[in-house]
Amino acid sequence: MSEFSNILHRITAGDEHAVADLYRFSYVDCLPIARRVLVSEHLAEEAFQEAFIQFWVGLEEVDGDRALGLLKVLVRRRAIDSVRREERNRELTSTDGTAVPDPAEGLVSRDEAKAVVEAVTELEEPLRTAVILAFYDEQPYRRVAEIMDVPEGTAKGWIRTALVRLERRLNKHAARIEEVRGG
Repeated sequence: MSEFSNILHRITAGDEHAVADLYRFSYVDCLPIARRVLVSEHLAEEAFQEAFIQFWVGLEEVDGDRALGLLKVLVRRRAIDSVRREERNRELTSTDGTAVPDPAEGLVSRDEAKAVVEAVTELEEPLRTAVILAFYDEQPYRRVAEIMDVPEGTAKGWIRTALVRLERRLNKHAARIEEVRGG
């Protein structure tokens, strides 16, 4: 049983000190993920805290062995959301306060990003978790296998299968876009 799983077990057993231990352990293990995405220490800590609260609220539904991986994914998502918020705020206010961004600018990239998110979301478990850990959380195969408690070959197979399915889905999406554009 990992240290993280042990702490979760202590929480379910009613250990009052385990919550503080969970926060400290998570902070040390997960804050660097937010720091890699965000330049600001304040924003990184804020992203971690938001993710920790989201994790804590849904803790009863979390499988103990995969809980740390889930928390890391939540931290990374919160950090990315923070970057996107900052970018939107910068777009709305230019340096001289007069420029307004072209609404059509970036439309294709947003559409593509939305298609990728939808495609990943529609993957069945465990493929979805494996690909999120590998590509969004930037975990090596070995670490994905550890987090998901499977042999490394199994994790690699899930990731390869997920990538093939994502490629098919995104190629279909691109073909539909070309049809709409008349190409």
